[in-house]
Amino acid sequence: MSFFKEAGDSLIKYTEKLVNKTEEYAKIGKLTLDIKKLESGIDKIHKEIGEYLMTKLHEGADSLSFSDQIIQERSQSISDNLAMIKSKRAEIEELKKVKPAASPSQPSGDISGSQPPRQDS
Repeated sequence: MSFFKEAGDSLIKYTEKLVNKTEEYAKIGKLTLDIKKLESGIDKIHKEIGEYLMTKLHEGADSLSFSDQIIQERSQSISDNLAMIKSKRAEIEELKKVKPAASPSQPSGDISGSQPPRQDS
């Protein structure tokens, strides 16, 4: 009967590991999707800046100042997105570093292996 109990305990232990790993991958996937959205936002802002520049050129402007309100706002948006991307990449790295806690079925005490193997006489 203990065989079935051990088999059941093992099944539960590995199912828990599978669920934890799946949750980790889901979190990483969501963060990766968030990063892609932010990168897409940056591309959109770059396009807006280019369109703004071309509009100004077609209107006859001979220069464009970096202190222009539109340029400043768009530049700040890009900086904000880059900061969020950096933060999300750091989160992903932390998730990848986290190791699951020891299983409750593992014996406590000395795990260094310094105890001699048990010999039955």
